[in-house]
Amino acid sequence: MSGRAMTSPELAVSVVIPVWNRAALVLRCLEGIRAQTRAPRSVVVVDDGSTDDTADRIEAWMREQGAAIGAVLLRRPHAGAAAARNAGLAHTDAPLVAFLDSDDCWPPDFLERAVTALSHQPTAVAASADRLRQDLRDGRSKHDNLAAFAGDPIRWMFIRDAGVGSSTVFRADAVRAAGLYPEQVATGHDCVLFCRVALLGPWLHCPGEPVTFLRHHSPGSGQAGHLCERYPDHTMRWARMYEGLAAELGPARLPAALRRRSLETWWRRAGAAMRRIERTHDARGCYARAVRLCPWSRKAWRGLLGTLLARPLP
Repeated sequence: MSGRAMTSPELAVSVVIPVWNRAALVLRCLEGIRAQTRAPRSVVVVDDGSTDDTADRIEAWMREQGAAIGAVLLRRPHAGAAAARNAGLAHTDAPLVAFLDSDDCWPPDFLERAVTALSHQPTAVAASADRLRQDLRDGRSKHDNLAAFAGDPIRWMFIRDAGVGSSTVFRADAVRAAGLYPEQVATGHDCVLFCRVALLGPWLHCPGEPVTFLRHHSPGSGQAGHLCERYPDHTMRWARMYEGLAAELGPARLPAALRRRSLETWWRRAGAAMRRIERTHDARGCYARAVRLCPWSRKAWRGLLGTLLARPLP
């Protein structure tokens, strides 16, 4: 299919884009939506209190080109990405919704593939395409096939990560039924929501060209390339989030062995991150939690002993 395809009411999709201080990148993102072979019903850009000219540049772009994709801009005081996404969803009425980060970009047929997949599987709650992670700082890239993710989203997110939001289309009712993005969770709110959504039905995989995820720094913007990098202790926050989520899911959905292994890994990573920024006391606590989870983990014991000796181990 080529050109601007009309969407049928039952398959309409809206797009929500939270943005904060990313003037140039968000315009690239919007151009990617205009190039879709399946047009969205609406695009809601939520400016989360930008301190630069991001909102003004978005408005100028929308005056010239936004009508074709039903683009609107919401300006809000800074409250974080979770609150921005929830606010955007509240301004949509389509049965499907895609949450696109302002620095990511879709291939032209992304919406078409995802909507088609969901139309053929009415019980499915979400559909994800592969992702291509590009690091603009060193030029490296990595292609992730998300077939395994779709087969068991919760296992994938506990073992690897939850960075699939920009490559996924959700049933809007499933997002609402799962409680929306938890705004009280500063880091990892997407993981919490996606695990809750995964409990509600099948998650589909859409093979084909991947969605591009950019990793970068934005000098002078006041924002790191990834939101989690705004917090020096973000790895420790992730570990706490996973621990709370594991308790919420319980052993019926998260087997004990997977729980211990994954949480040990997250706490051990947090310990290593805290040591790198010389927060030895926090590092010791993280490693101690890893040891309690897996007393046989040599890496956890090695890290803990390193903090007790207060010097790097060879």
